[in-house]
Amino acid sequence: MPELAGVPGHEVAHLLRDHHGRAAGLPAAVQRARHRVNVAQDCEINDDLPADGLRMPDGCMQPRLFGLPAGRLFEMSLDRLPPDARAPDCGPGAHGRVGPWELPDCAGPARLGEVEAQALRRRTAEAMDAHRCTRGSLPTGR
Repeated sequence: MPELAGVPGHEVAHLLRDHHGRAAGLPAAVQRARHRVNVAQDCEINDDLPADGLRMPDGCMQPRLFGLPAGRLFEMSLDRLPPDARAPDCGPGAHGRVGPWELPDCAGPARLGEVEAQALRRRTAEAMDAHRCTRGSLPTGR
């Protein structure tokens, strides 16, 4: 059960860190290796989760599995990952591509627009700053 609580936190972290937007800025050849990009993104997120009190299931992507240091942005790790690195697909929050398991646009709730996403990121950053100023520190990478 504790590991299950970490999974939604992991997926939300893709959105808050604008992984799909940052991935869109990568060279086209790198973008085409979306599974490898997703592994690097997962490493960026998963090394922070224990400091947040969240656990992930065994076998989740961690920088140490690839001999990488913790606390790096995913863009810094991409060139050091094996070309065939793969992880479960985290979906459009990671790379912006809709997967076959996603609800069609007309069947689900409205998607978050870019303005709303930026506002959510800004509000989250403000809440993190308030926490740091009033109650202590935050994990590295935040």
